Amino acid sequence: MDIAGPAFVWGITAVTAVVLLIAIFILPRHRGPGIGKYLTQAIALIVSVLLCISTIGAWLNKENQWFTSWQEIVSPETAQDASTQDYGAKETKASATVPAVEQVATAVQKNPASNSFFGSQLSQDDSKGQYVKFDVPGSVSGKTMSVTAWLPPGYMSNPDKFYPVIMGFPGFPGSPDTYQNTIDYGALLRDKNTSGNLANTILIVPDVYPGNYDSECVDASGDNTPHTETFVTQDLVPWIKTNLRVIDSKDAWATTGYSAGGWCASMFTVKHPDIFSAALVQAGYFEPIYSDNQKWLDDHDPNYMLPDIVSRTKPDVGIFFYTSDDDDLPKDTLPAFRKAVQAPTELTISTVPTGGHRVEVWVPGINLGLDWLAQRSGYFAK
Repeated sequence: MDIAGPAFVWGITAVTAVVLLIAIFILPRHRGPGIGKYLTQAIALIVSVLLCISTIGAWLNKENQWFTSWQEIVSPETAQDASTQDYGAKETKASATVPAVEQVATAVQKNPASNSFFGSQLSQDDSKGQYVKFDVPGSVSGKTMSVTAWLPPGYMSNPDKFYPVIMGFPGFPGSPDTYQNTIDYGALLRDKNTSGNLANTILIVPDVYPGNYDSECVDASGDNTPHTETFVTQDLVPWIKTNLRVIDSKDAWATTGYSAGGWCASMFTVKHPDIFSAALVQAGYFEPIYSDNQKWLDDHDPNYMLPDIVSRTKPDVGIFFYTSDDDDLPKDTLPAFRKAVQAPTELTISTVPTGGHRVEVWVPGINLGLDWLAQRSGYFAK
């Protein structure tokens, strides 16, 4: 049974309404003697409360597509084999030998503990890597944004080493805390380096959806509207290159994102192939989906219609897209984007049969995407 479908949701709503009416209006009129009637009323009220909670959960699940079957609730960690299809540039770029990085670290880059942005957060014991939080002021965008970074093992003790970068974008509502606490993306990167083929990598996660502010990562006019695209590309990227030891090559820069963050990751990579060469997307979409009362631009604004943009500009980038077949969010825009992709743009779509729209489904896809990235770019290969 599709527990996110209207039949189930309306069915449990109707049952709840009937039981609630019985518990409130019918059972109290029962005049039978003894304690039995009071026990019946108590049980009916308890059942009513449980059904009300279940009904609220069912409607929330319908809106968010967290689960689509009982099996996903009973066995959420069941492994599934992913099927993969390539579009555009059919062959993934080989991990060619990468020229030695000839960058020279500045004093600020060599000694991050002296950087006022980080304060006293950094530990000299970086054997396991570490997260750090800071605010980045945007001189071009006029915005200031909170940013979370993961510095890989050895970053503090190797002051002349430069690293590739993945910039992550959370879904909406959401925050960088999902990357740090729920997913622990830093641990995934560390494990892929320890037991896989991924080079030690820096993760940068800007808070593009603070609170209930649905920026959709776009630029719009006006002081109280998002200038997120400008902030990321013209404020944050230069800040990273100035303050952290990152490889200054687009082939050493990638994006990642889930849900609304997947839209951001695709958008930044497609529109800014001079900065990013690849995107790892989990159940995203390819044109903005605005929240109520936060519609910053007209529908189908040509500046953010990725199928049209990728067809017209044919950026030399790769996108690894991962989703479950029963997740409805990507279905409106993925077919058009897939059809628009042409070489040299590369699109790999990896799907699993079930899972809905939730983090537990995406983590295996993140791992597959990191493997794909290490194979595609020598900068990310160990």
